Amino acid sequence: MGKAMLAADFREVRAIVGPGPYPRRTEHSITTYEELVTELAEIQRLGYAVDRQELNLGVWCVAAPIAIMKEVRGLLRPTWPSSTARPTTSKCR
Repeated sequence: MGKAMLAADFREVRAIVGPGPYPRRTEHSITTYEELVTELAEIQRLGYAVDRQELNLGVWCVAAPIAIMKEVRGLLRPTWPSSTARPTTSKCR
């Protein structure tokens, strides 16, 4: 969910989250600033973020920003168990 918010305007990402390294919550977590910026660029291109067990093992979610007049006001974030997820061709993590 945080990636979707950051990707909406990620010019100030380093000021918001710092230069890293970031805590590894699972083996899928993004831990470097470079990984994060690459991910945010892909999220911005796609218009949504995918969390494939980055925060919690066994949980996937997709997050899409809800914008009003180009300002993000909220997110839509369905979540499901990873056991029901299917692989995707998206480069988004």
